[in-house]
Amino acid sequence: MVETGNGRSPGGSVGASLDRPVARMSSDPARPPGEYRSVFASFFMAGFECSSHRRGDGVRLDLIRATAHD
Repeated sequence: MVETGNGRSPGGSVGASLDRPVARMSSDPARPPGEYRSVFASFFMAGFECSSHRRGDGVRLDLIRATAHD
């Protein structure tokens, strides 16, 4: 649930008085706890294009050139 707040802290201090969305915990969740579906099949979703790959013999592997994924 997103609500609009006045941007002030509970103590009433002035600082950010703009109206902006404030995230709040809902007591009525849209999905019951434990029923979590991920967008991805696993947590591993990163690339290695900027990593320094080296084989055991010290030869560097250029994955950008090898995959032409530039």
